[in-house]
Amino acid sequence: MTLAQRDTEPVSIVISKQDYQRLMPLLRDSELELAEALEEELSRADIVGEEELPKDAVSMYSTVTFRDLDAQTDTTVTLVFPAEANMAEKKISILSPVGVALLGLRIGGRIRWPMPNGKQKHIEILSVQQP
Repeated sequence: MTLAQRDTEPVSIVISKQDYQRLMPLLRDSELELAEALEEELSRADIVGEEELPKDAVSMYSTVTFRDLDAQTDTTVTLVFPAEANMAEKKISILSPVGVALLGLRIGGRIRWPMPNGKQKHIEILSVQQP
């Protein structure tokens, strides 16, 4: 079963070739369980050239607003590499549960994502601002 699901259908994601190439070494160097989840997501992603990446797709350094559909709260974060993560600045690591879930989604996309505590987060992408 794919980690990210919309009901019974896997959620379609798209990432740039540049992001893919920058993320692969990170996966090789990490022993985190979330690195495995990210690797699984990358393995099913549509990889496109930078100029072909839809403007509404979450990519590295995108600022994204998403709604937690269970809590009905909106959150805005910027997706960054682990060394740049800073919660005070709302910069979240690609190797965080929500970071892995956000990558490649598009505005209007919804996803259920398993969290470390065993619960699932159900989110919807509201807006994406490219770097």
